[in-house]
Amino acid sequence: MEKTVGNPLEQQHITVTGNSGAKITIRFSDLVEWTNEGIYCVNSRGIVVYANERFCKNLGYATSEVIDKEIFNFIYGDENVKLSKAKLELRKRGISDTYDIAMKKKDGEAIWMRMSGRPIIDGKGEFMGTIAISSEIGRQRRLEEELITAKDDLETKVIARTRQLSEANQMLNDEIKERRLAEISLKNSEKRFRDIYSNSPDAIFIESVDGKILDVNEAACKLHEATKEELLGKTIFDLSPERIHARILLHQPQIITGDLQKFESECLSMTGKIIPVEISAAIIDFKDQLALLMHVRDISDRKHNEELLQKLNVELEAKVNERTKELQLINAQMQLEIAEKEKVQVELKNSVQLYREIARNLPKAAMFIFDKNMKYILAEGPLVGIISQPKAEIEGRTVTDSIRQSERERVEQIYRKILEGESSESEQTFLERSLKVYHMPIHNEAGDIIYGMVMVFDISDLKNVQLELEKRATQLQRSNEELERFAYVSSHDLQGPLRTIASYLQLLELRYKSKLDPEALEFIDFSVKGAKRMQQIILDLLNYSKLSSVHKPFVKTDTGEIIKTVLKTLDSTIKVNDTEIVVSDMHEVIAEPGQLYQLFQNLIDNAIKFVKDKKPVIKVFSIEHNSHWEFMVSDNGIGIKDEYQEKIFQIFQRLHSISEYAGTGIGLAICQRIVQLHGGKIWFVSKPGEGTTFHFTISKNLAAGK
Repeated sequence: MEKTVGNPLEQQHITVTGNSGAKITIRFSDLVEWTNEGIYCVNSRGIVVYANERFCKNLGYATSEVIDKEIFNFIYGDENVKLSKAKLELRKRGISDTYDIAMKKKDGEAIWMRMSGRPIIDGKGEFMGTIAISSEIGRQRRLEEELITAKDDLETKVIARTRQLSEANQMLNDEIKERRLAEISLKNSEKRFRDIYSNSPDAIFIESVDGKILDVNEAACKLHEATKEELLGKTIFDLSPERIHARILLHQPQIITGDLQKFESECLSMTGKIIPVEISAAIIDFKDQLALLMHVRDISDRKHNEELLQKLNVELEAKVNERTKELQLINAQMQLEIAEKEKVQVELKNSVQLYREIARNLPKAAMFIFDKNMKYILAEGPLVGIISQPKAEIEGRTVTDSIRQSERERVEQIYRKILEGESSESEQTFLERSLKVYHMPIHNEAGDIIYGMVMVFDISDLKNVQLELEKRATQLQRSNEELERFAYVSSHDLQGPLRTIASYLQLLELRYKSKLDPEALEFIDFSVKGAKRMQQIILDLLNYSKLSSVHKPFVKTDTGEIIKTVLKTLDSTIKVNDTEIVVSDMHEVIAEPGQLYQLFQNLIDNAIKFVKDKKPVIKVFSIEHNSHWEFMVSDNGIGIKDEYQEKIFQIFQRLHSISEYAGTGIGLAICQRIVQLHGGKIWFVSKPGEGTTFHFTISKNLAAGK
């Protein structure tokens, strides 16, 4: 005959006597409903005969939807159903235990619970059913999953941190305490139901609305390291750090109105220890007056774990960023070398048919694929049959059968290296064809070598184009050298006649100044100035041509010392214009000192020249980058429109007339050429009327002595 378990909670109660002698009766059904844990009871067949409101609410059901249903209907997944049935069998053998299981909410979503199950045995020792107390552990599992996810993710990024993360994870797992709820029997026993309150692993307080402690359980005494007598009559303020009293005053009205049901706070033990806690609050009727039922859970371990996880994440993220930068530099160097091979390997993973289609559509190419037994499984491409035997005589045959006797040993050695994971490439000549040959292994998704591949490309046309380009480059270099020599010689030879013209015009002015009218003297003055200007233009052209034709070796150069020399050279100009120059953050670079001097002199001289109607303020400074140095020369001058970004660096290009600002229009072209010779670029940022900042860079890849 099937034994059943009823709900005797309505008839069971306890009587509490206060300090004044007054007595109050509390039904155990109220205690079960007030508790923050889910409680249910099943008979020997697994039929639910009782479930409290918290258990039903956790699953999203009404109580009527749970009672008289098999508990297995509320278990998520087949594996968990098997687990639940196995636990029922353990209860029939009188065994109690605690375990984690996924239950199924009404909307089909899984919710993780920690179950403490206990058999219900009658006075004759016969099994009647099971009582279980459930706690939602979704947040705890998410924390564990986050830790595992962080560990797995970081393992792929920083191998060096794997062991530390594993140890940290193990430490966290060791420190996470398993909560075990008191096992209760719904047998008609007053003591069993009292255990729900007294033996709960969570501290339980009954407080008045003004925060006075009316009753506590044993866990509350342990939490505060005090006896029950020491706690009764105290207020919540006595058991909390002073710094959160204002927060308690804010929370108390919200708890009474039901607006605040769960929150985190801190409590104070009798020894002065501050403990982080999670509090679940409910409103109850205690001794005919409104009271608060407070479930207080020590979350020190969780807080410690969260802080440890955060610290680990910060440390590991820093390591990942550092390692990522290193890998990026390595990958940048390797990417060009392996890109073509990776592309072929990715395509080869699909199928031999895909390789065949690729090979058929490769112009002037041949593809050979062989297995670990050195048997060809594919020979395809336009060159097959030209540089090798026909396809029909290759596919399905071994290398030994398909290669000439004289070549077998050499080819077999190459193929063995391919199957061992070695890749190589070479250039060969066959029947007046230039061939590029690639040897590479083919891996499966697990990274194991499954095939070897040889790809052959006819690069005869490419070789011809390359030879033609080399020929033209040689011709162009020879032409440029001739032009540079011509410009150098021409500019040098033109200076002599110009000096003669200027000298004789000045002599004419000196001897006949008293005999010439003002207009004639003015003509002579214009001619002398024109000759001198032409002489300066030729001198600048000579300097410009020297930049390409006359090379001095690059050496370590202190840019700060270069600036000092430039400022001494421009000393009179600086004093005449009352110029303020600020120099900061100069660095040592690899450069040609003379060219660097010329570059800074032109930029600083221009910065002084193009300041109008105010005191010139010039700033010279630099910034270090990964691959180059960036220098800046800033002024407070007339500024330049953005539309002239390219024009001002062209030779003989001027934005102002000679009468406004002197110059030949070659200075910035020389600056640009010097910067280009140092592997950099030059540009400006300007606001008309406010000033201009010229930027230029010098590469860090320049070698000294070259």
